[in-house]
Amino acid sequence: MSSNPATTDTLVADNVEFRRMSRPVLSGASLALAQGEIVCLLGCNGAGKTTLLKVMLGILRPYAGAVVLNGQDIAAVAKQSMARKLAYVPQLHQPHFPYLVRDVVALGRFAEVGLFGRLSRADRDTVSDVLDMLDIVHLSGRPYTQLSGGERQLVVLARALAQGAKLLVLDEPLTGLDYGHQIRMMERLSDFAAKGYGILMTTHHPDYAAAIATRVAALIDGRIDIDGPADKVMTPETIFRLYGVKWRGCNIQSS
Repeated sequence: MSSNPATTDTLVADNVEFRRMSRPVLSGASLALAQGEIVCLLGCNGAGKTTLLKVMLGILRPYAGAVVLNGQDIAAVAKQSMARKLAYVPQLHQPHFPYLVRDVVALGRFAEVGLFGRLSRADRDTVSDVLDMLDIVHLSGRPYTQLSGGERQLVVLARALAQGAKLLVLDEPLTGLDYGHQIRMMERLSDFAAKGYGILMTTHHPDYAAAIATRVAALIDGRIDIDGPADKVMTPETIFRLYGVKWRGCNIQSS
């Protein structure tokens, strides 16, 4: 079900530039995300995909250009307010402490309860709901440090969902998942978009982008060089330009 346009959350990067050690990484990149869509960001290794995500999340500040969340410069948005609108799932998350899975997911309620606040019954119900949504209730009592990489990826996604944000930014969300779990994860992301979530994700798998994206954007030479509907963008010509290999299209089918 799509969201009411009057209340739809949006995130927009407008002509952003970013440099690392004087080397340009982003050179006028522009990209938008709204609720109800899945935007897949493609690009070769080192193209700057993760950098663009971090700029759009306010983790990195652009040298030029702007990032706007619901019409407001993201640098001026309070952290707790941002957490209610925008959630991040990093590519790899290295555990340092043996927190139980349910406690890691509960950290997503920080925007509501504060750093030292107590979880309400509604907060605990939210944690239970997202664990159930991702079929990881059986992990809730296990130490996070004892999980596989794929399981940790699901837990971090659950933590993001627990924030209540409707815009999700995911950096390689299929990393560490076996093929079956990758397909099921894509099905879940499609379901989330149908429920009104906006999803911006990077992937190294063009087939996956073709299978679930409503829009595909290609980052080339520091700019979003291609941005459009997946069925228009995902062509052998695009893939050859990005990766220098031939592509025969998507044959992925799910149950």
